[in-house]
Amino acid sequence: MAKSDEWEKGDAVRRGLMGAATVERMAQGVYDDPIMEAFGDYAREAVFAKLWARPGLDAKTRTLICVISDTATHAWPELAIHLRMARRAGWSEQELSEALLHLSGYIGLPSVREGLIVARAVFAEAWAPSAAGFAANQGCHAPRRYKNGASVPRRPSPLVVAFRPQPEPTAIAALPAPLPPDPARAAAFETLRAVVNAVGEMPPAVVERLQVVERIFTGPAEPAEDAKVGRQRAPRRGSAA
Repeated sequence: MAKSDEWEKGDAVRRGLMGAATVERMAQGVYDDPIMEAFGDYAREAVFAKLWARPGLDAKTRTLICVISDTATHAWPELAIHLRMARRAGWSEQELSEALLHLSGYIGLPSVREGLIVARAVFAEAWAPSAAGFAANQGCHAPRRYKNGASVPRRPSPLVVAFRPQPEPTAIAALPAPLPPDPARAAAFETLRAVVNAVGEMPPAVVERLQVVERIFTGPAEPAEDAKVGRQRAPRRGSAA
């Protein structure tokens, strides 16, 4: 079915705000059924084409408005999405954090606290989330806590998972040379891998760094200690042998 001119206009605005790669991931993971596709079509025409493209405010200002409204209405998954849009539009982490803190005098500290937890995780996801911020990084508003004190992240919103930005590929050629193989080192890395698998889904940036660690940890054999001791330095020219 052919799309309307308003749809095309809204789609262009949306791609500019989110990035083409993110839009494609969302099309495959969130808007891949008739119900959500109809919602996405309406959002393009009614929100992105008619609101975001209006004169009077630039896109950067509008992203900040969304961050404020998400925090005020406790829309935590949407806050993560709009924080990424705001960063893409040019707002710094310090500016966004200060904007959220400013809200504490008007909507209350509890809401601002939750918003700052989401923001902290969004800002950190380019390298690695902390254990405390893992749930917020996944697009959840807080971990689920049990009587024994353990916490388990809630299932992430598929919208946020699809929106999560992908890291730039690492220049593998610039990495240090692999270390010699060592059974103890290999066992340590397998333990690390098991811990990661137990945590669950990790951001691509973390997975990539673990692959780098694996490459460094699994190199050729290190000479035995007795072989090191047995090596002798060649005599200098002109010196007595």
